[in-house]
Amino acid sequence: MFKVTNIISAMQPLYYVSKVFGLAPYSYLELFSNSCIMKGPSVPFIVWTITVTVFVVAGYVHNIFYLFRENEYHIASSSIVIIFEKTWLFAFSVSILLLGVTRNRLKMQDIFQHIIEIESSLLKNQARIIFKKEFWSLSFQVLFVSGFHVCMFYSYVKIHQGSEKSASYFSYTIASFINTIGIIQFLFLLKILRMSCKRIGDNLEHAELNDFAANKVSIVRHFHGQIPEYQQSRKLYNLRYFHFKLHELVGLINSCYGFLMLIETTHNFVMFVGLAHSILMGLEKQSGTNVVIHDICLLLFYSGKLTVILKTSQLTHNEPKEMLVTVHQLLLCPSISSACQAQLRLFAAQIVDNEFEFTACGIFPLDLSTLHSIVAAAATYIIILYQLKIT
Repeated sequence: MFKVTNIISAMQPLYYVSKVFGLAPYSYLELFSNSCIMKGPSVPFIVWTITVTVFVVAGYVHNIFYLFRENEYHIASSSIVIIFEKTWLFAFSVSILLLGVTRNRLKMQDIFQHIIEIESSLLKNQARIIFKKEFWSLSFQVLFVSGFHVCMFYSYVKIHQGSEKSASYFSYTIASFINTIGIIQFLFLLKILRMSCKRIGDNLEHAELNDFAANKVSIVRHFHGQIPEYQQSRKLYNLRYFHFKLHELVGLINSCYGFLMLIETTHNFVMFVGLAHSILMGLEKQSGTNVVIHDICLLLFYSGKLTVILKTSQLTHNEPKEMLVTVHQLLLCPSISSACQAQLRLFAAQIVDNEFEFTACGIFPLDLSTLHSIVAAAATYIIILYQLKIT
């Protein structure tokens, strides 16, 4: 049914689910005869995106009104936490929907133009293997996320009887699903960056520069190299060019997803605190087992999502450093020509000056140091909320 021939066709699982839920940037890709055409949004699609956005906003308003009608939340010490986590979740969903048809539209087109250029130059030799793997990986992620949200909604309906509660949680589930699909989009772009960086590193490690080649184990001399010096220098220049293209792609990703990652990180932090506090209160009051299990599943899901975001960002940030090690290994070879040496020095300076850093609107970096800070802060707030409950 699905023929995977390029990186765009490998994104079909993400493409179709994004189109159904009005996530605009990916819906600008039209797949015809194994090719992609970048085009602006059609009027029906804009209407559909606005319709989904209105539904999400209406769901948020309904959730807040229903929240204040429940007596238990008026006396709960964690009520502000519950309001905050719902606000951030719906804010992320509305933001990614509206930004897709406004500010991010042209930027996403630039992102895919960069991806297509990188694919045709760096990934073409291993294209079929890579694309099939990514296709099935994205299919699994979409199916897992869909199944998880269906199970969570079903468990909530079984725990809390009543059509009003079900309607409230249904809108919440839709917002959470849109949120997660947006995260999968972000992670997929980071994966492309990592694959491209590794490909540049492989080309460097197997480069033949003036009678020598480098690999991960050692630098081995070749006494029969016949590649002209200008061709060797040109190869290094091309690798520098693609590294700079990847750096531009990092800037575009930060510009499109920086604000969304700020909301997402804050939401996951608040969600972690709220769910952990709810689980502790449920165990103390000996609430129903189904409620505690439901909250534990949500806690694992949100904590896992945050960990994957920050871990993947950290790995992508570290990837150019491995290229830098290879460049320094090549510079240590005494038989290198002056032209290649100049290109390698420029390459080393380019890698150092143009780091692959992902941030939440420049406020804090998306890396493991942020994860450590979040865990420490969450533990502190959980203790404070628990003490407020006791007093």
